[in-house]
Amino acid sequence: MKFGLVLPNYGPQASRFAIIDSAIAAENNGFDSVWLTDHLALPEADADVFGHIYESLTTMSYLAASTRTIKLGLS
Repeated sequence: MKFGLVLPNYGPQASRFAIIDSAIAAENNGFDSVWLTDHLALPEADADVFGHIYESLTTMSYLAASTRTIKLGLS
């Protein structure tokens, strides 16, 4: 069985520190992958729910440079 973790790349909990710290912790604790949420467009009514969304491909580049073995994915 493989385990993955969805990283906090949107909403009030999203920050570059939360994203990278979570990815490194997942890698150090044996997770196989980390995942980012990707939304190209959101209804205006959902803006308060999602708030700021870190762009996924750029964030994955940052994660790839900061981790060694964990796999990266988009959902």
